[in-house]
Amino acid sequence: MDFDRWLRIELDRRGWSRSELAERIGVSPAAVSRWVSGQRVPDEASCRRIASTLNVSVDAVLTRAGHVPATELRRQELEAEIDRLAGQLDELRATQEALGMELAIRKNQLAHLDELPPPQRSPLYRILAAIDEARLTVKKRDFLLREVYRAFGEQVPPEIEASSIPDVFIEVDRSRDVRRSQLTSGRIPGHKENEQDANGEQ
Repeated sequence: MDFDRWLRIELDRRGWSRSELAERIGVSPAAVSRWVSGQRVPDEASCRRIASTLNVSVDAVLTRAGHVPATELRRQELEAEIDRLAGQLDELRATQEALGMELAIRKNQLAHLDELPPPQRSPLYRILAAIDEARLTVKKRDFLLREVYRAFGEQVPPEIEASSIPDVFIEVDRSRDVRRSQLTSGRIPGHKENEQDANGEQ
């Protein structure tokens, strides 16, 4: 409903003349006549006085007169603020999702590290890997692994500790003992002086 029609209805409902309304709100009768005829609409200040005089909502009068009421302005400001905050919330959610993915990756990497053998930069690890990759019998490999673990002050795994010493190393130890006894007795097979002594004795 246009302002002029609405104002005529309100005046007729109260039985007021245009001059009476003009006197109550402090404007000229000609101004009211222009409002009622639709030639012009009151300004915001006049709208507020009309609303107070007719005991109606200020926003309703402002809206009918084509003005944006204060509540509407506030509504628009709030809607703009809501849109801005919603945009920030979307950005935060996207950031949170990205951080969540990054966190999951880091946790997965950490769990993978826990499952890995000692760090590859460790000398012990490199030696153990070299022994494990060498073409050795199980006994030889376990013997070397056991000695390396002990050399580095590490605990020897039970399955390696229980492995028996390979025969080749036992034979080496026996040969070393024989050689040591020969040196002690002064008789070394193949030594020239020992062969001459043995010939002299004969």
